[in-house]
This record gives sequence, C-alpha cells and structure tokens, in this order.
Amino acid sequence: MKIMMNGREFDVPSDEQGNVQAVDVRRVANVPDGRTIIMQKPTGENVIMPKHGQIAVNPFGSNFIDAPTAKRGKL
Repeated sequence: MKIMMNGREFDVPSDEQGNVQAVDVRRVANVPDGRTIIMQKPTGENVIMPKHGQIAVNPFGSNFIDAPTAKRGKL
C-alpha cells in the first residue's frame, strides 16, 4: 500500500483488509523512536499511531506526519 508521509510517498506492506503494521511504517519512512507518527484522516481527524500493532489505513486521503513526542508537566 502506498502512503503519504511528510509530503513523500512510501510503499508499506499491508494485509488484505488494508491494515499496516506501525513498525513497518516507522521503518519504511525512517522515523526515529523519539518521534510520534500521526495519521491525518480525510475527515480532519488526527489519530496517533501506536508504536506496535496494526492500524487500518484508508488508502485514499490518509496522510501521515511525524512529530516530536509531547511531554507534559516536565520542567
């Protein structure tokens, strides 16, 4: 399955239902462990991807970005 991440297109392995492994997305897009991957759905909803496990991806209109991991309450 082809996904868009940070304005670039990547080919990520998926199963027949359109699920991708979060680890595969991170590896293919070369995202370091200290960053969070966010899926932006066509509806405008933002979903934070887990570090491990599967996530259902809509191949039409879903975009991904990576951002620094937010730490609240730390001085």
